[in-house]
Amino acid sequence: MFDEYPVENFHSLVRRHTSGKVTCGEWLRRDAMFIDYHRNDNQFAQSFAPKRSYPYTKKNLDLMAKRTAIFLLQFFEKLWINCGKAERKMEGARIKKPYYYFPPLSKRFSFGAIPLGYHSSHLPNQNQFCDYENCDFIFNTNGIVLICGHAYHEECFDRIGLKCQYCFEYLSASIDELSHSFNERLKMNIDIENEFDQMHILSSEDDNSLDQAEIIKENNDIDKELADKIAGII
Repeated sequence: MFDEYPVENFHSLVRRHTSGKVTCGEWLRRDAMFIDYHRNDNQFAQSFAPKRSYPYTKKNLDLMAKRTAIFLLQFFEKLWINCGKAERKMEGARIKKPYYYFPPLSKRFSFGAIPLGYHSSHLPNQNQFCDYENCDFIFNTNGIVLICGHAYHEECFDRIGLKCQYCFEYLSASIDELSHSFNERLKMNIDIENEFDQMHILSSEDDNSLDQAEIIKENNDIDKELADKIAGII
């Protein structure tokens, strides 16, 4: 048995997306083909569909990894060199308030900055001493309060590997977020460099050889800089 519902349904779909003044059969046929082609085009679903090609080449991945390593080594080297050099400044347009600067960080920190534990998903518990979820101790003796604000019994702290699990999760997620942001910036720089290179492609073999030599030189320079940074901390 032939069901007319799909035909009538699609006819209504075409009429809903075309002007009432369009009566020419050829125009309606063209609009129908266009709607039929795009009616299953779901942008939300397409964002989860696998791409035809991986967006990064091995050369770009190697370059991004080396640049990231150099950046992290330089950053933590500056933190180590400036250890204990925090500076207190009175700032404010009307009311002067104390702010603290920890080089090489450019952001200032107010005197009332709360401990790390209050930034995590599990705030320090004000109603009981131990913040360990599976704590089975009744008394608040034989315990420690960490600098982050979380408190544990020594036995509970030993169970979780001698580290605050809530602050560890918060710091790990923050590092992943910053790493992703930094990788996106590196990718942006590489894309700009690639576009610049494509605009200045030269046809001669001599120029192509020169470009290849410059790429090799850049990789060698990065390798040398990374090796020097690693050697400086060993």
